Amino acid sequence: MDLLTTNRVAQILGITPDSVRYHERKGHILAIKVARGGGDFQRLFLREDIERFQRLRAEKSVERDVEASHV
Repeated sequence: MDLLTTNRVAQILGITPDSVRYHERKGHILAIKVARGGGDFQRLFLREDIERFQRLRAEKSVERDVEASHV
């Protein structure tokens, strides 16, 4: 099991850490939340989930390009 931090996921996806957290809150990406003390937690993501999300984003991008070319 390969776990990734929010910052690493942001690098892989080419988005900001805030965007990663947004997608996690919306349920687009699943996160494992690990308590860090003081009520704080760290989000950790499975590499497989991030790769799946990346593929879905790419597919949607292609669909939008195809639709735009038919206008």
